[in-house]
Amino acid sequence: LPDAAGRPLDHRTVQERLRYFNDRMKVDLVIATDARGRVIARAGLEEAEYKDSIEGYPLVADALRGLRGDDTWSLGGKLYRVAASPVIARDRYAGALLVGPEQKWLTTSGYLDKISDNLKIAMAAA
Repeated sequence: LPDAAGRPLDHRTVQERLRYFNDRMKVDLVIATDARGRVIARAGLEEAEYKDSIEGYPLVADALRGLRGDDTWSLGGKLYRVAASPVIARDRYAGALLVGPEQKWLTTSGYLDKISDNLKIAMAAA
């Protein structure tokens, strides 16, 4: 991601900004990518990991083409509702920003019991 002058920001700077954003938004994961879908930085979930490519996720691919969207992701045995938006700098798509809270209510046994009872099927949390 570039700064106002068009220079790319380093991992540490982007991660500090993501952490600041995450502290205020109270979400569980925040991810910034470059224009190719490589992770520049994360805040929250898996903060130590970066430089990996997530361009293969349809949500990320759409954001890199200028579309906003949302999806449910399963990461580490937990479900997250993830929203993505393109990052625009100097009239071009410079990357993507993804944010998402964990969807704890979807994985609680009480919720699964209600679904199981209503649908008359057996369900188990992963």
